[in-house]
Amino acid sequence: MLTLVFTKRSRRNTTPVRGTERVGPLFVRDLDEQALRRIAPFRAPQTVLARRSAVLCGLMSCVMAACGADVAMEEPVGNTGGGGWAFSSDAPSGEVQPSNPDTATVSDSEGAGELDVQSFADINNIVDIQVFADATSPAAEDAGVDCGAQFSGCLIDGKCEALGAINPASPCEVCEPSKSADQWSPRPNCCQSDADCKKASVCDAPTCDLVSATCKPGKKLGCCTADFECSDNNLCTIDTCSPTTGECKITPKTCSSASACQDGVCDGVTGQCGQQLKAGWCFIGGACVSSGKAQPGTQCGSCSPATDATNWSDKAGTPCDDGNVCSFGDACDGKGQCVGSPTKDCCKTDLDCASLASACVTATCNQTAHVCIKTTKANCCESGACCEPATNKLKPSGTLCGGSVIASQYQCSGQQIQRRSVYPGCTGLDAKTCSQDAKFSYKGPWSGVKTCASNTTCTQTASGVMPTCKPKEPTGTCKGACGGPAADGTCHCGASCTTLGNCCKDYMSTCGCTGGGCCDVAKKFLYPKGKACGSKVQYQCSGKTIQKRTMNAVCSGTSSVCPVGTYGSWANVQTCGSGTTCTVNSSKTAASCKATGGSCVGICGKQSPSGCWCDDKCSQYGDCCGDFSKTCACGANPLSSCNGKCGGKGAGGCWCDANCVILKDCCDDKPKCCG
Repeated sequence: MLTLVFTKRSRRNTTPVRGTERVGPLFVRDLDEQALRRIAPFRAPQTVLARRSAVLCGLMSCVMAACGADVAMEEPVGNTGGGGWAFSSDAPSGEVQPSNPDTATVSDSEGAGELDVQSFADINNIVDIQVFADATSPAAEDAGVDCGAQFSGCLIDGKCEALGAINPASPCEVCEPSKSADQWSPRPNCCQSDADCKKASVCDAPTCDLVSATCKPGKKLGCCTADFECSDNNLCTIDTCSPTTGECKITPKTCSSASACQDGVCDGVTGQCGQQLKAGWCFIGGACVSSGKAQPGTQCGSCSPATDATNWSDKAGTPCDDGNVCSFGDACDGKGQCVGSPTKDCCKTDLDCASLASACVTATCNQTAHVCIKTTKANCCESGACCEPATNKLKPSGTLCGGSVIASQYQCSGQQIQRRSVYPGCTGLDAKTCSQDAKFSYKGPWSGVKTCASNTTCTQTASGVMPTCKPKEPTGTCKGACGGPAADGTCHCGASCTTLGNCCKDYMSTCGCTGGGCCDVAKKFLYPKGKACGSKVQYQCSGKTIQKRTMNAVCSGTSSVCPVGTYGSWANVQTCGSGTTCTVNSSKTAASCKATGGSCVGICGKQSPSGCWCDDKCSQYGDCCGDFSKTCACGANPLSSCNGKCGGKGAGGCWCDANCVILKDCCDDKPKCCG
């Protein structure tokens, strides 16, 4: 028996909506050549395609012609209520009435002479033709597959796949018979990673929803599209947004200087440029005067910025000359007067100064200044630890002048280690000073401390450090021995020999390191174990508290490579105050307290001028405006929303009808917008 099923457009699909895209392919099962020849050529609309080319050539009329049918389809039968089609054949007639107003089923069996199709008022509404026989086709039988008489999915690699089924091997492929009945078809707007989602603008940051395998719109955190988004509320800066990078640029306002001693500055309250006097300058009478410069015509006036930067100041203590030869220390008294102190022992002749003379001091009168001038005789002394009283002479430099030992000195005398004590000594310049300076100190006699063994050498590093008895110079080589001892055992070539001091002479040229974070490249030595060689800081938010931790790496002492360190414990850095929230950048290298004030009224899906956000990502980043959940529960992402679209197709290609739950293509905010 042969059955043809004609399906017209349903009431839901009277307009081009998803139903027309989901019409299944034409399936023909178990039709032998004799059965096909009983069907008249069908003048079907050109939009009705036969998708199984192995049985039908593309259109029903094409199949019948290709198969050599010897009958013809006639015009609609006039006695059918909604119009119909009659098929004439060289076989007896028979007729089956349709049971579905949208589907007409015509069956033909042995003895039928005429086939009628009923209940089609408008043949242009036919969207599918299905032809079925009473047995599975030979091709499907050979493959061992039976998809059922009314199956309208895909037969892929010998397996029956339902309409809309997703390829288990690739979530971005689906069974779409309207595109291919035997191959997987690409799934629209599908993704497997963020890299599959295209950016529409510089601030666009779409992400891949791995649950639905679809791209979801998003905006790059901190990205700007207009200058006002970059405002730092500082009148002394010029704030702009780069349209190509989405980055804010803050440029200080430039103010010119009016003079050499003034700087142009911006007033943070008014934003206007003004002048600020430079440090160390006065601005008197419209002219720049450097600090300390004397006032012309007087000794006691000068520029003193600390006192008065716009007038001459009379600062007490400024040196001057009162004109009195017997005064000294002449200085301004702060009242504009130059005052000096009487000079002690002011004189006219040398006799007036005789009382000031002594064994080591001569006193003479300066006839110009009228003061006694005392002159100490060279190398003459009258008392002190470094004075020879009998001769009034200074003791020579290096003479012992008392005191305890200040240091010990060492030297090698052959194989013997010797030591001597160092004491304070006379300088030869001052009778009362005992100096601990090495060049004036007194050195005691050398005495033996230790004698080095015959197989060692007395080695001295500094005079104040006791020499050591080091093994005699090694004779071994590091050639072919890197990492272990030399062949003759007299020295070593491992990394630790640099700290133990037993390296062979050619260690650095043969086995020393030449690079790396733990290598002293200049000396070709490995840095010792524990030396710091790198660090890294990470930040995180713990509620409203900013925390950071540090990773410190240290050298192992055996390798030139700086190893990867471990992070320490998190430490609190700052707790964000009221109206702000803790925010961390994507690389975790910085964190800050971001304002959360502002309102979402009228700007759902965007950023508030106050800095907070009203989009579907603000909850994730913790920067939502205070009224976000109340104002933007529906429509936080205008590019994919059911706001005002309930029962139909939402924004961005998603759906807001009852079927979207089954088909898994609902807009994200459907539960909030439509229930």
